Amino acid sequence: FVIAQSNKVFLDKNLKPVAEESAIYYRVTEQPAAIGSSLSTKIHYLSGELYFEGNVVYNNLNYPSKNSLTDLCKWFYESGKRMYEATYNKQGKLNGMYTSWYPTGKIQKTAEYKNGVLINNKYTLYDEKEQTERIFNETFDNNQNKWDINNTADAELKLDKGTYFF
Repeated sequence: FVIAQSNKVFLDKNLKPVAEESAIYYRVTEQPAAIGSSLSTKIHYLSGELYFEGNVVYNNLNYPSKNSLTDLCKWFYESGKRMYEATYNKQGKLNGMYTSWYPTGKIQKTAEYKNGVLINNKYTLYDEKEQTERIFNETFDNNQNKWDINNTADAELKLDKGTYFF
């Protein structure tokens, strides 16, 4: 029978460990068994409210940008309402639905990813009145969304190999 040791680690806005007086968040977690291991992690606001809940692969304890997320991860406003929810694959890439919410609790954005790539290059934005607009991310290098391209003699803007010309 082994009891894992847990401790409170104070974090700054970038989730780097700092002294308590400089902290915005804290996490109470067991130390990972080894570098590269995944741990269910909860990060709290100093008020005690939950900020983040998910699985983190700890590649470097002192540099959070080196760590990656796996499976379903959730972020919360200090009010307790959801902020973001996203699913990541084992490589730490978005893989599945991504949803964000306004502080009011209404949905702000939805998108679907596969291995870190936005599916069909589109996502949906919602305003606070729940009106929607489908947004297409287009690089215009291959006209993936099959936009009509209008070239007229009077045109002041034209597209050539992904670049706008005036």
